[in-house]
Amino acid sequence: MPTSSISESNNLSNLEAERALLGSIILDNACLSSVTDVLTKDDFFSAAHRITFKTMLTIAKDNRAIDLVTLHEELSRFDLVEKAGGVAYLAALTDGVPIGTTAGTVEYSRIIKQKSAMRSLINLSQNIISNVMSNGDDPERLLAAAKQQVTDLQRTYLGSEKLEEVRAVNEKSALRLHRDYPVLRKEAWYGAAEIYRQAVEVSTNASHNYHLAAFLTVVGALFGKSIVTEEAGDEYYPNLFTVIVGRAGAAHKDTAVNKAVKLAKTLDEHLIFVPKISSWEGFVSGLQTEQKVLEKQEVFPPLHIIIRLRELRTLIAKAAQKATSNVMSELCELYDVPNELISPTKNDRALVKEPIAAVIAATSPGWLRLLSLDDLEAGVGSRFVFCPGDPGPRLKKRRKPLPEFINPLAAMLAQRIANFRSAGKTVFEFSERAQERIEKWAEVHEFRPSGNELIDCLTARDEANCRKVALIHAALDGVSPVIDIQHLEPAIAYIEFLYESRFLIFARQGMTPAAEIDEKIMRRVQDSGPTGIPYRELRRGLQRISQEEFERHMRSLLAGNEPPLKSKQIGRKLWISTA
Repeated sequence: MPTSSISESNNLSNLEAERALLGSIILDNACLSSVTDVLTKDDFFSAAHRITFKTMLTIAKDNRAIDLVTLHEELSRFDLVEKAGGVAYLAALTDGVPIGTTAGTVEYSRIIKQKSAMRSLINLSQNIISNVMSNGDDPERLLAAAKQQVTDLQRTYLGSEKLEEVRAVNEKSALRLHRDYPVLRKEAWYGAAEIYRQAVEVSTNASHNYHLAAFLTVVGALFGKSIVTEEAGDEYYPNLFTVIVGRAGAAHKDTAVNKAVKLAKTLDEHLIFVPKISSWEGFVSGLQTEQKVLEKQEVFPPLHIIIRLRELRTLIAKAAQKATSNVMSELCELYDVPNELISPTKNDRALVKEPIAAVIAATSPGWLRLLSLDDLEAGVGSRFVFCPGDPGPRLKKRRKPLPEFINPLAAMLAQRIANFRSAGKTVFEFSERAQERIEKWAEVHEFRPSGNELIDCLTARDEANCRKVALIHAALDGVSPVIDIQHLEPAIAYIEFLYESRFLIFARQGMTPAAEIDEKIMRRVQDSGPTGIPYRELRRGLQRISQEEFERHMRSLLAGNEPPLKSKQIGRKLWISTA
């Protein structure tokens, strides 16, 4: 039985998933080893399935093959054949299950474990209520018992190792200097984007935020000029300028982008990737060369382009140089999808017809400080969407993107892209309900009082990007050229997340040098944990700050009525911790 046919049959059990898992094990015994560290017999809702799974474990323990013959033999030894459903039922377990479904068993076991956890939660809740009704005069003891029961359930559901990972992540999050980035609401994941997330999340612990941002960006580039929506004379194509933001070396930004780029390459071999922009003249000239090569292969405009910058700082550095200072302004024009690009060089002028480009770059929050306020206010900042994220818990085992998700998704994308490109240009219209919704949202969103001129500047093109994202979702559905409310709501959820994130991403913009040093010291101490950090180790980690400045700031942070830091002498070492 394919994974896609396994539905969440009810809130407490899914017998289809249980049967599919048992059938998969019979067809491919390797499937059993992939789930034994996740499931126990008690996770199965059906008593017959519990007996069958337990018997399979017994057979595997004896190093025997698990098939209908050995299963029947082992069950017969203890007179359990009828309790396991009978001969006919056992023989039917493999009906509809494809051979070699090891990857599918991961999804089946997830569903079974999830349902088991729900049943356990209900039982736990009932036990707590019963204890309160019987012993309501001792709340402290009841709370302690309830907490222990919840911990036991967490350990059963997550496993001891996973539970410790969750605790470590929670403790580390509590020590951060700033609050976490806002949570990307589940409404932002729609249709193909949700399938993509399920496919790749098993292969990396990169933020799911990055997966959505990268997926929308590359898919928009693949659709190119074949789809468009219009409003008040303005055209909105699906090209996005995206920057994913995260701590250097730890956020797995490149990993998330590379997976989306790999998918794009399999869908369009003629998609042009630009790894850097040394100068605008060189950029246009290079595109002209690519276009001539494609025309010889009878591939004609529009030209689909992804500008893939591994670090945004390279682009910022070029924009700061006098000789290439036009890069940012020309990128602003590229966002609006011009009919042609002309190199500004007078001699040997290059010409590119019908370019449509998406940009996907990565950066750390610190490097964004190199982007001047003048650049942001000139329009580059509002055209880029800055998507932050923190990595999830470390994966116990990394796997390739799940084929049962990625293969049907790739086939669907290829079909949608081919259909729209062959049609030439499809104009999408907002339904009456969706148009009313986005107009009301845009009015509130644009004029909400942020109290920050920079945030207001960066918000200027949120409506345009919202329309672009909604257009992509509608095109992926491929039902009709109408953007309806189900396409718009995910776009609004995504743009709202980006808006709320800006307050943290750009919190350091304009920060004084003294405040920056204080923040570096505070972050270093807080990241070290509740016990603090030895003074000398703290100093070694901040060697770029002069000794004089370091000592002056430390005196300030340790002084006053309510100092943010405190010191304590332990043996020969002076320890610094948060107050």
